[in-house]
Amino acid sequence: GTDEEDPRVGRCVMSVQAQCLAYLPNRFRKVAFPDHPEATRDEVDAAARHIVDFTLAGIRGMKGKRPAEG
Repeated sequence: GTDEEDPRVGRCVMSVQAQCLAYLPNRFRKVAFPDHPEATRDEVDAAARHIVDFTLAGIRGMKGKRPAEG
């Protein structure tokens, strides 16, 4: 595992949170994605599956890499 003090841990948490918040109704989403489907139960489930798959692939892709400076 990765040490919880590794800055990548917090960045991953913020990335997941940002992905979830992107699905909430907001002005940017309405302009950028005007045809985005309504938040039905099926759409919420599909979005959650996407966020999990996308995030886990990204975390796996970071394995063995050094933390970014910053």
